Amino acid sequence: MEETKELIGERSRSVFILLLFGLILVLGMLYLIIGLILFSPLPEQKTISSETLNDVEDTIVWVKYRVNGKHRDGSYFENAGGSGSGILYGREGTNYLVITNRHVVDCTYHSVSCYQRLNETVSIRTLDGKLHPASRVLFAPHNLDIAILEVDTGGDEYPTAHLRLEEIERGEEVIAVGYPRFAKGFTEFKTSQGVVTEKRTIITGEGFGFEAISSDAYTNFGSSGGGLFDSEGKLIGVNTWKAGETSVAASIRLLNDADDYHYCKEGYYFTNEGCIKYCAREQVLGKNGKCQSICDSFYCESTIPNIDDERCADEGYVLGNDGYCHQPCGFDGVYCSRGSICYKNRCSSCSELDTYLFRDGTCRYYE
Repeated sequence: MEETKELIGERSRSVFILLLFGLILVLGMLYLIIGLILFSPLPEQKTISSETLNDVEDTIVWVKYRVNGKHRDGSYFENAGGSGSGILYGREGTNYLVITNRHVVDCTYHSVSCYQRLNETVSIRTLDGKLHPASRVLFAPHNLDIAILEVDTGGDEYPTAHLRLEEIERGEEVIAVGYPRFAKGFTEFKTSQGVVTEKRTIITGEGFGFEAISSDAYTNFGSSGGGLFDSEGKLIGVNTWKAGETSVAASIRLLNDADDYHYCKEGYYFTNEGCIKYCAREQVLGKNGKCQSICDSFYCESTIPNIDDERCADEGYVLGNDGYCHQPCGFDGVYCSRGSICYKNRCSSCSELDTYLFRDGTCRYYE
């Protein structure tokens, strides 16, 4: 009996020693792994040189957009628009090419209340402080948020960005450069560095796919149209939007389709429905996209002929006490005084100040 107890005790001690040895072995391996992680040299990171940063910054321009027009209700808006960034990327004689986002230079791209445009201007400010007007604006097909500006600098010379059309890999170092919305001076752009975190294909509503490059290189709000460059200073994308702390750029490969970009001749502006003519201030934009004079099936106000006008010879007019000829309303000899119209055989007017009566019987603002 005692021998059996001694045998069991020896076996228990042996098992305990084996378990203890195994535990020490496991802990030793864990310490070894942790030591390798903590003390192993980090992979060498490629440092972006100050020369590269300077070269990149020289190609960035500030883009200014101004537009005057009318809202759908006929009221005017003046000096609307905004600003953003752009990148000088090409040159043809004294003409430079600048790539930016469409929403920087098109008031209707993001459903802004910009029904009718009377005139608009796009200009760029280069790092020497000079402001250069764009002579032509071209818009990418498939309703993409990309535009190209043609700018004649009058002989002033500027560096242009080198394009990288080869594949971009995840983990590559990148530089994001652009003007934040609050920028007023031409040197207030921001530069930040990061790495490519993701590449993906985005499909537009028209079924067109394009490459988008995500990175953790922070771009300030309002830096739309700025550039995303690789570690060698080559342009790889146009900063377009942010998703949380991730910056997303449209790949510069979209320039491969530059021959398909749309533009309008002078005196017209581009919409997704086609080129629309700039109407005169006193004209209105009809539903057919054409300019109409006041009272041409839209506004009720029109120039009333005076008694010397040949139209007064028409028996259809009524000579008013104010020295003008008026169209009759409802009955012979009855006419509507200025400020009112004949609506359903009755003279109607608006009681609200500065409003005018439209042919549909509603009162709206109109200057």
